[in-house]
Amino acid sequence: MPPRRRPTAFEVSFGEEESPNGGLEAPGSFKRKAPPDTAAAGLHNPKRPNSAESEAPVRPPPPPRKYYTPRPGEILEAHALIVGEDEVPDDGEDKPVRVLDRFCVFDPQTFEMVSLEQLEVLSDRAFEAAGYVMPHFLNDEDAGQEDELDEDYEAVRVRLSAILRCTVDCTKQDDPIYLETTHAWYILRNSSKSYRAFYQPFWTTQKITQHLLYTATSEPTTSYVDFLEYLRRDILRTDVRPQDFRTARPRITDEIATSDNAADLRASALVQAVLECKQFPTGIPSTRSVRHIHMPIRDLSDSANDIDLAVLRPEHQNPTHVTPLIEKLAHGLFRESLVVVGDRPARPDKAFEARRKSADAALLVDYVLAANADNSRRRIAYPDVLKRVRKWATQVYLGKEQYSIGDVIIVTQGRDENRPNDKVPELPTCKEALKPNDTLANFFWFAKIISIKREHSKFHIQWFEHSSRTFLGDMGNPRELFLTFLCQDLSFDVVVGKIRVTRVDDDNVPEDLDGYFYRLAYHCHEASFIDIPPPLPVEALLDEDPEAKCPPCNYKEQEGSEDELVEIKDGVAYRSENYHKDDYVLFQGEDSPAKVGQITSTCILECTATVSLLGCVAAIEGLPNNILKDERHLFLTQEKETVPVDKFLRKVFVFLQDAIVQDLAGWRAAHLDHYYATWTLPSVKGRWSQRRLISNFSSCSPCIYQHQDDEELADHIRKMMARSPMRILDLFSGVGALSLGLERSLHAQTSHAVEISPSAARTLCINSPSTIVYNQCANEVLSYAIKQHKKIPLPHGVPLDVLQSSVLPPPPKPEEIDIITAGFPCQPHSRLNMFQKANDVKSNLILNLLSWVDFLRPNHCVFENVRGFLSFSLNTVQADQYGVEDGIEMGGLKFVVHALVSMNSLWLTPGCSLWDPPNPG
Repeated sequence: MPPRRRPTAFEVSFGEEESPNGGLEAPGSFKRKAPPDTAAAGLHNPKRPNSAESEAPVRPPPPPRKYYTPRPGEILEAHALIVGEDEVPDDGEDKPVRVLDRFCVFDPQTFEMVSLEQLEVLSDRAFEAAGYVMPHFLNDEDAGQEDELDEDYEAVRVRLSAILRCTVDCTKQDDPIYLETTHAWYILRNSSKSYRAFYQPFWTTQKITQHLLYTATSEPTTSYVDFLEYLRRDILRTDVRPQDFRTARPRITDEIATSDNAADLRASALVQAVLECKQFPTGIPSTRSVRHIHMPIRDLSDSANDIDLAVLRPEHQNPTHVTPLIEKLAHGLFRESLVVVGDRPARPDKAFEARRKSADAALLVDYVLAANADNSRRRIAYPDVLKRVRKWATQVYLGKEQYSIGDVIIVTQGRDENRPNDKVPELPTCKEALKPNDTLANFFWFAKIISIKREHSKFHIQWFEHSSRTFLGDMGNPRELFLTFLCQDLSFDVVVGKIRVTRVDDDNVPEDLDGYFYRLAYHCHEASFIDIPPPLPVEALLDEDPEAKCPPCNYKEQEGSEDELVEIKDGVAYRSENYHKDDYVLFQGEDSPAKVGQITSTCILECTATVSLLGCVAAIEGLPNNILKDERHLFLTQEKETVPVDKFLRKVFVFLQDAIVQDLAGWRAAHLDHYYATWTLPSVKGRWSQRRLISNFSSCSPCIYQHQDDEELADHIRKMMARSPMRILDLFSGVGALSLGLERSLHAQTSHAVEISPSAARTLCINSPSTIVYNQCANEVLSYAIKQHKKIPLPHGVPLDVLQSSVLPPPPKPEEIDIITAGFPCQPHSRLNMFQKANDVKSNLILNLLSWVDFLRPNHCVFENVRGFLSFSLNTVQADQYGVEDGIEMGGLKFVVHALVSMNSLWLTPGCSLWDPPNPG
């Protein structure tokens, strides 16, 4: 009996209602129909022009003869289904699609292995294949995860019946090579080791032909150089040889002759270059990036018939739509041809880049020579000394160079205490010792002058960090610096020179900017990017102690005071919190993650506090069944414990139950850090029979009053926010669970949501009637929103929803969204995905998400994904059918941070989900 069909998401959500595409039953695996114009028993594709007139291909010598040996227990192919397949309609047209792995093709009469090319050359002979067979599912992510497949399921060794034909669709970028038999279609995966020499030349020819025609059709501006690199790196994974093109030439010309756009393909410069086998260029090719033709989601009315799966199929996926800024940042990092909504940013002028590179090289030589000179002999002069305090100055001359407060200096790199394992670079001693790719950041550190100490001949400086030494690594802008929270006194002798560094207060960094720039601060221990206040005028620094205005000094003082235990009246202050006698605290215990106690005394010398422990009523031995087991219902005890103050978690508030005037349930919901008590027991392990009503209850009155004032203020803020809640745009929303959590915690409202799945979108509409839901691809909606906002004509009119049943509602505008939430697709990053792909377009939807951020510029963003995204690498190559390798380590996360930083936005911590842009006020 074949396994049962799993219910679709639509059926799970809406029971027996008719599905959106007519209620047709959806099989669990993709079915391929034979083309109607091809004979069922034919051995090759429809007739093609005779390729004999073409130049004879240069073919590699045939491999030595090998023979197939049938395996014991090998199953002969039959009409019966294999484990995991769904039943196929018996209409004579549909056949199941399976995967054939570790296969070989042979002549059944002699068992001699033959190349698949022989299917066309020797059309009067029948060939067979054998290998391991598995079911093929609609999504690779589903393979091995079916309800009906056992965890120990193994592929079945099958000997196929006569091969009818071998096909590949050259109009699709990733369409596999298929074999057809009387009973099924088979996707060829990996050949057996013994058959590899027969299969590899055939596979190479097919893939060159397929990717050439696809690229020439969908990306017609791709250069010959880019195509060669694409073949080498992503497809063949070996060097492309001219003889590979000459061998593929007949196949290419045959495919062009039968193509619907044969004239365009023949006129393609890329096709002509391949057919002519042009000399292979040297040098490093650039990454493709071309404009894509608008391709809306196709009509799904005839899709096989789970609509939620159909919209996710590769042939229904749109190219990734992005804003100009995101396209600019993504250039060279993503191999997809991105669709830019709006004007494509101009590429850097090559002549200007060459001049700037030459100037940078000359500047590096000057600084290297200066660093090797004896700077201790430079003449020191002070043209302007503070009148009130002569030990400080605003300017100083070191030799002929003038240095002022606010200037940026460079010093030779030394040992970095924050990176003790980093090797100190060896400074070149002359121009000839420099390498072509060396930069200032390889040998020098940057610092900003905060004050000038005339008395000690020193600068007090604030360090910069070059972008390459931040979390961004090489993905950062090579001309961007970040202020740090580190400062130091530097002797005049170690200063190599002064360099131009410009502060930029927005995300519009001029392309022709000379020198370096900065706009944010970087916290190296937290890998966070933080806003910086406007610089103080020099007049504000003319104080008795200019270092009092040093941001890192103030930060270190504040950080130190927070961790320092300070004695106050009737208690201690620790980490910005005051703890008094009779206060209640939540603290970390040795045998428990959290306990509650009442402070009875403190010892500043030992940094400890003595507390009376409180217990939970629900844990009392012998508690009657009619007593509510509430974790916030406590009891007092006479049991004492000495607790280190650094174990304090926070202050909490305990009240007598009789003093609570409102209903208990409402009080608990409104005050999450409040507890209540009714009884007292001798110890936390006391019995119910030992309870006594509390007769002497105490608490810290000043803290209670302050807390009440804080509660009133917080309640006022909540009421103000409730009148005008923050507006959420939920991208890739599903049924809206992520945004619903924010609604309940932030007094926010999901005003707009984008979800491509029809059943999920309908569920969201039912659960949140006030939300405007766009049941369409996020790429389509982004294009619609930007064009509508910028009054760009819509060539196809207002887009329809994914079912083509109604037009989309008006899109959100930048001033209408406060928060963007997004649980962008996780399948490419999930460790449960057994078939990861280097070219999975779903992984590029992070670019679409960042484009929404760029367009709307919300106040906050909350992104969610699986842990695997933290290790998601960019520019990977396919290692095998199961995984990828190489690429930029953690490139996905680094690109997200890089994009947000480029928008002059604040990234709190990688792994944390919230970032805030700088306050314009």
